[in-house]
Amino acid sequence: FGFEGEVLPSVTYSEVETPQVKSTNREGPVYLDIYLQNLYYGVNFHAKRELDQRSTLLVGGDFELQDIRQYEVREYTNTSFQKEILSPTREYNFALFTQYKRYFYNFFLLNLGLRYDYYESFGGHLSPRLALVWHLTPKFDLGLSYGESFQAPSYFYRTANPLFGYGASSELSEEILRNLTFS
Repeated sequence: FGFEGEVLPSVTYSEVETPQVKSTNREGPVYLDIYLQNLYYGVNFHAKRELDQRSTLLVGGDFELQDIRQYEVREYTNTSFQKEILSPTREYNFALFTQYKRYFYNFFLLNLGLRYDYYESFGGHLSPRLALVWHLTPKFDLGLSYGESFQAPSYFYRTANPLFGYGASSELSEEILRNLTFS
């Protein structure tokens, strides 16, 4: 097909420990200490093809298996301590993207892109991207760009924890960032 590319496997270990204040009241504050241990297995791939002297097509993606090995929440007050350990779990995420870049008359660049992200326990989102750049002089460019990015809420915010009243009891919405830039 005339594509050049690479495949990059990875393994990542991460720990998150986040102390938080759950509430304050007359009897004193209630603190949470959340601990989450993950192992990620992933593969990233991308390929590029020069369609002609002025245009390029890029395609790629990411696949990730998240192995949640330990998830515990500890609650502290002035007079008590409670601890809950949630069951280990596994979920997968993936993203696919494509980008098309085209030069017109050596002074105008069009860049179009789409990215689809999917989280097994959350759902998916399609994010468009567009950039227009005018090379008015060798030292002066004018650009207009629009882009969207998506991120699912983290696992411990998506997981309801009835013992401590923490986490989502219903569907959380995704985090979407939209940018329109003129430069």
